Amino acid sequence: MHIDISQAKGVLEAVRDVVLSWSLKLEEDGILGEGRTFSQEEKQIAAKNDYSSVIQINITQSQMQNSSSESQSSSESFSNDLRSPLVLQAPEVFTTERLILRRPRLSDAEAIFEYASDPKVIYYMDYCPRTDVSEVMKSLQGKVKQWESGNFSWVLIVKPDDRPIGTIACCVEGHAADFGYLLNQKYWGQGYATEAAVVVVQWAISLPEVYRVWATCDTENLASVKVLEKSGLVCEGRLRCYQIRPNISAIPRDAFMYARVRGAS
Repeated sequence: MHIDISQAKGVLEAVRDVVLSWSLKLEEDGILGEGRTFSQEEKQIAAKNDYSSVIQINITQSQMQNSSSESQSSSESFSNDLRSPLVLQAPEVFTTERLILRRPRLSDAEAIFEYASDPKVIYYMDYCPRTDVSEVMKSLQGKVKQWESGNFSWVLIVKPDDRPIGTIACCVEGHAADFGYLLNQKYWGQGYATEAAVVVVQWAISLPEVYRVWATCDTENLASVKVLEKSGLVCEGRLRCYQIRPNISAIPRDAFMYARVRGAS
């Protein structure tokens, strides 16, 4: 990663100026509480650009109750920014020998509907086939927010075309990530699902915070069993009455749990 030192210094100087001027204004307005003023040492610290010491100035919430609404709003915004977790960044594009995996677009709706409405493709899923392309459009519109929350998805494109033949999704939560996929039945049996799964699993397990990548499949879905095993996952056991597959039965069905764990032999 390249860091522009001059830009970083400029940002720090701006932060120093904002924090100091805001804090001194609070002192002048009497917001810091009875008997609390900035010492000469604190002011000298600010003048010497000792940013870490300046930012450590503590103003409790009870002392802030008499502040103006504008100052209170600024304080809450500043605190929320400091508490906000870093957003996990995922590649928007993966490239394999035969495929391109990219983020879905609204223009992909028709192609996705082709396989998302196919009863054979959706047979082992936990939802029913899509009945109208508008359902796919609605789903695609929600992908941006999902992406920002760590629920990533990519469409599978066979080079050199740009028409999706499938979808693969990966949700990162805490120390684990799970994934699943759909593939247009016209492209079954050609290794595309495995090719996509391998690159997504490899990416997920390489994340510093992820120690486990997992997926489940119906015990009768032997094609997915092969994909998961070829993707480097190991069967950990059978989950009894794990999932309702509405296209098969209203009774919960057993599933296999597959996982790849960092450092496991």
